[in-house]
Amino acid sequence: MRRAALAVLVNSAIATSLQAQSASAGRLEGIVIDSIRAQPIAGALVRATRLGTDPEVTVSAIADRQGRYRFARLDSGSYAVSVASALLDSLEYGGPVARVTVSARRPARLDLGTPSRHTLQSMACPGATLPDGTGALIGTVTSTESDQPLPGAQVAIAWSELAIDTATQQVTSGQRAARVTADAAGQYRACGVPMGEWLVVQVQHGGQAGAVVRAFVGPAGVAVRNLSFSSAGARPLLASMRSDSGAALLPEGDASMAGSVLSVDGKPIAGVQIRVLGTAAATRTDEQGHFSLGRLPAGTLELEARQLGYAAVRRSVELRGGRTTSAELRLERAIALDSVRVVARRLRYPEFESRRRFSMWGKFLDEEEIAQRHLTTTSDLVYTLPGFSVVGNGPSARVVSTSSIAMGGNCNANVVIDGAQGQSINDVSASQVAAVESYPRGGGPPQYQQPCGVLVIWTKR
Repeated sequence: MRRAALAVLVNSAIATSLQAQSASAGRLEGIVIDSIRAQPIAGALVRATRLGTDPEVTVSAIADRQGRYRFARLDSGSYAVSVASALLDSLEYGGPVARVTVSARRPARLDLGTPSRHTLQSMACPGATLPDGTGALIGTVTSTESDQPLPGAQVAIAWSELAIDTATQQVTSGQRAARVTADAAGQYRACGVPMGEWLVVQVQHGGQAGAVVRAFVGPAGVAVRNLSFSSAGARPLLASMRSDSGAALLPEGDASMAGSVLSVDGKPIAGVQIRVLGTAAATRTDEQGHFSLGRLPAGTLELEARQLGYAAVRRSVELRGGRTTSAELRLERAIALDSVRVVARRLRYPEFESRRRFSMWGKFLDEEEIAQRHLTTTSDLVYTLPGFSVVGNGPSARVVSTSSIAMGGNCNANVVIDGAQGQSINDVSASQVAAVESYPRGGGPPQYQQPCGVLVIWTKR
């Protein structure tokens, strides 16, 4: 009898405790909104931390496709709630923290939003008012030799810009540049750079220049681009600015890289062309999709992967002297190709190769990339190049800037064939085109520049 009575008392106590816990449990739900794009954020991570407890307990929930999140059971009390997303992660910003009280009486609701563009830009550029269409590029410059911040390093930034003469309605293009200096903590901030345009970035320090890399300020209005600089792998500043820099000036070092190239479904891709831009390093992947590169300079560089039938991929890599950096690239198939017979040719265009290595402005197509377009006429090629269009057909076809068309005019681009300027696009047959350089918004060879862009064509030799 005593055991039975004791069991009844224990069960009663457990039931009472569970009822008390259930009675004190509440619910929290809401929607996560991207304040910049004014749309829900699918997959956002929401964290709720119970305050006033020791230790503090944090639980998390994932927003669904409509941006809705839900904590079905939380103990009553006060919570600090924050949201993380890919956007905030890219900006290296933890996001705002909101407080909410959860009780058992009724579900608590808390809608969350990422910071607005104005808020992010105010944090990046305190006290500054940025003009519409501009943003901020911020980051830290680090020495590869010491792995410490590099105060006093200069970050040079350049971009192309179009201007419209309101009187003549002519479109002109040119290059703009900015230069900022890293502070005592190695941090730099460039405020007022254009949004939605590729920026060319280079670290300069002690009369030396690092590799040229790219940066992009998206809709958030702020981008973080951390950079590293190797004094051993850098080139003299004046040499880096020469447009005719050849292989003898390409930097080398004792850094190395190894990695693999896969398709989006994880299958290895053989024969992919791998290059580290701004260096002489190049190779192709083996049958397992593996590659390795040596004698590389340390610092921030860009790795490029190209393969017939796949979209080219570029990504930044941080290399360190005496170390091997691992990298995995995934290529997405661009188009489904019929059987193509590719005949290897050695390009004999030193100007094309030099500018493709060092220029970050133009689009460059070699013979393999041109072959996969199956051109009927050379003017067909223009439709695959951003920033240009074709007016007319046959011998009278003209290459014009798409920006000028938007303004109601037709501004002719400068078509250069084997060094001869002012040519017609169909003066050369499609079967004879071996390489193309496209500069719709400036940044091309100075001797060829015109307001509405330059198209440089090299024929087979």
